[in-house]
Amino acid sequence: MQSLRESVSPPHGNPEVSALYSLAEGGPLAQEFAISDTSAVQPETRYARSGAVWIAYRVFGEGPFDVVFHPGFVSHVELMTEMPTFHGRIVERLASVSRVIVLDQRGVGMSDRVGGTPALETRMDDLRAVMDAAGSKRAAVFSISVGVPMSVLFAATYPARTSALVLGRGFARELWAPDYPWGWTLERQRSVVRAYQMLFLQSRHAAVAEVGRTIAPGYSDADLTTFAARPPARARSRRSPR
Repeated sequence: MQSLRESVSPPHGNPEVSALYSLAEGGPLAQEFAISDTSAVQPETRYARSGAVWIAYRVFGEGPFDVVFHPGFVSHVELMTEMPTFHGRIVERLASVSRVIVLDQRGVGMSDRVGGTPALETRMDDLRAVMDAAGSKRAAVFSISVGVPMSVLFAATYPARTSALVLGRGFARELWAPDYPWGWTLERQRSVVRAYQMLFLQSRHAAVAEVGRTIAPGYSDADLTTFAARPPARARSRRSPR
């Protein structure tokens, strides 16, 4: 792990890459999310071929270095920047200092639907395919949640293509086990699923009541109204080259 950390750490004194760590650590840049508005930033949705699957991605900004942003297990490369929510603010702020490549993992958002759970190696190849399609030879990889293990594997496999790793809310596994007491219980996981259903199908207030303030605060009532007015994500994924 030490050698991996050393191989992908940014050079000392690099202000652009330091900004990424400020985001992950809740620094001054992270505090600016609330004042951002991403509604005017709408680049073309592009697709990278990875095996038999098309992976959706978008490119924001024209900064001096590349950042690949993996938003987590739920994402939509178009909706995230049409609404001033957490992911959209991250993209906008990163695009002010870098060229940002944002992708939907396979089976999610604008990417092709798949059956089963893709292996880490498969998802790692998806990320590489997106970088290749976007013309990115080397990038800082910024991942949240389920993107974290895959990004660590990518950095270990392709250290020459990884300039930095920024990892947020990662975990080795999700559910509790005798040797993993930090995981969620099955009851907790089901509660979170119910909260997401309430968040998008009922109201933010119902979601808060279900699972507390761990999910719903990232979305305002206006955000949810905007979500409800948009075509379903599945309908908006049919523009892939397939």
